[in-house]
Amino acid sequence: MIDYAIQTWVDFLGEFLRRKKVTDFTLMGESLGGWISAQYTIQALDGIAADPAFALPKPSKLVLCDAAGRHDTMAKTFGPKAAGAEAPPPSASLAGQKALLGAVFHDPRWSSGPAALKRGFAWSLSKGDAWTIHSVYTNPGLLNETVDGKLKDITIPTLVVWGADDGLLPPADGQFFAEGIPGSRLVTIPDSGHAPMIETPQAFLAAVESFL
Repeated sequence: MIDYAIQTWVDFLGEFLRRKKVTDFTLMGESLGGWISAQYTIQALDGIAADPAFALPKPSKLVLCDAAGRHDTMAKTFGPKAAGAEAPPPSASLAGQKALLGAVFHDPRWSSGPAALKRGFAWSLSKGDAWTIHSVYTNPGLLNETVDGKLKDITIPTLVVWGADDGLLPPADGQFFAEGIPGSRLVTIPDSGHAPMIETPQAFLAAVESFL
């Protein structure tokens, strides 16, 4: 088991790119991946590394989609829970899957009905990542890795894409990223939740292709 931090994934990504000798690339991240991508880009452009041998290859462009990483929003997830608050259902359960799908997707066709729940539950179990998700959601140390005050260091062309009906990370967070990153562009996709690339793929691809 690994005590995951955002920096853990930043280091993994850096090593992957170095080993594959990738030097010219656009970095794209969604949700937690957006948080990792933002942190990676900040450190790559600022030359932050544990040792010169671990210098992070620099992306040429960045795409952030419904990205996590804003302190106020993350504090509501990882911070102390209110006394008497009802505990959410276990993620590795049909009830947990129903709650998750309902938060991720705006269109109820993606989250309602026995078929959708069974399909989502089976997919969740097949990944075997329940413990990783649990360890992330119960790690208050991640609040020390939020991107507040550091977005100005992202100086490469950046596209911020957000589902207008995101039930996990509010559209205001999209504005936060767009206003914090100099020269970035924000595209808000109507009738889309937390995963526009799945729920509204044509609109998502149109935004990304024009940017690339």
